[in-house]
Amino acid sequence: MKPKISQEAKAMAAQCRHYAMCNLDYLGTGLCSAGVEKPYISYFPQGRMDLCHALSEGLLRLTPALVDIARSCTLCGVCDLQCHFVTGMRPMKVMRELKEYVEAFLVIMAGVPSSFRYD
Repeated sequence: MKPKISQEAKAMAAQCRHYAMCNLDYLGTGLCSAGVEKPYISYFPQGRMDLCHALSEGLLRLTPALVDIARSCTLCGVCDLQCHFVTGMRPMKVMRELKEYVEAFLVIMAGVPSSFRYD
């Protein structure tokens, strides 16, 4: 059985306004450490929101890069503070579900012979 992303997380991910406030430290709380380490939008919460939404819509397949992106999130909560301050959104729910989806998918795929995989 393929893991699912909840409707709540899917809806929140789809509502990301792409203001990129998660890429600026305007509250003085710091930035996403993964985004600082690997300065590509996919490693910032904004990019993870897009990835989560695309996965929930079946538009992306799980790839090694996507696994790395999901695992790079430390769930520190900085994105929640910054995003909520500007938009009222709480992206931590999406970040958590993306990580859980990826890990659940990997567990399932570990037990499936490669000739039967659906990823």
